[in-house]
Amino acid sequence: MTVHTFVAPTEAVGRRFINHALDESVATRRQKRVWALAAGGIGLDGYDLFIMSAAYPLVQTYFGNDSSLMAGWLAGAAVLGAVPGALISGVLADRFGRRTILQLDVVLFVLTSLLCAIAWSPLSLSS
Repeated sequence: MTVHTFVAPTEAVGRRFINHALDESVATRRQKRVWALAAGGIGLDGYDLFIMSAAYPLVQTYFGNDSSLMAGWLAGAAVLGAVPGALISGVLADRFGRRTILQLDVVLFVLTSLLCAIAWSPLSLSS
């Protein structure tokens, strides 16, 4: 009686197969749209962080406050705002659809950016 044993492919062989499959496959139109939307969302986050670091010297001059406490507060406020959004956006996307939540996210981004433009103090800017 012959016993056949299954030998699992090595990790390198599996990785080569996956890499080959990814290199040879053609992305569908829907996959390209999903990728573009995801990249756009990540781009908005990156843009927001870049603008904060580039604009801080101007904000500091505008409000006439050069304390490190204000710098830390303004930088931390953006991250503190992003954490609750990240925690609930997945649940909301599952319930209402990812497209709807992404569109809402873009609208909120524009509205809060406009509110930042009319901020009258560092506290109002970080709220």
